[in-house]
Amino acid sequence: MVTAEERMGQDILMDIGINDDVLISSTSDFKIAFGTTNLAQAVVNRLRTAVGELELHPDYGCRLATLIGTIANEFTLNLARQHIREALLQEPRIKTINKITTTFTDASKNVIQCEVLLTPIDSEVPLNIIYPFFITGET
Repeated sequence: MVTAEERMGQDILMDIGINDDVLISSTSDFKIAFGTTNLAQAVVNRLRTAVGELELHPDYGCRLATLIGTIANEFTLNLARQHIREALLQEPRIKTINKITTTFTDASKNVIQCEVLLTPIDSEVPLNIIYPFFITGET
């Protein structure tokens, strides 16, 4: 019988947001992301990838990149929420998207903080994911 953690899958653990390197264990092997850690990493990877960026998976990703260079206002935040919801609906390991919040994090409105509260399949425990998106195109 497959456990809930096994259904979340596994992948190489990445140091997302710092330098995007793979993480290495004390035994010089790749660290592995299991369960909800893997799901959280997969969600961030999906949000960071522009739709069409992966040639062999043209529908994978999120349309957040279309917001780069747009006017920073409430309409942009609403579009960001819509693009995030659209991307997350493609992820089969998500049972429920509970809430998506987008806010500008700085006075110059260069960064949208995207906060997603979701419930994974086979779980009642919500998972909170925060992802900063730079509408100036910076990373």
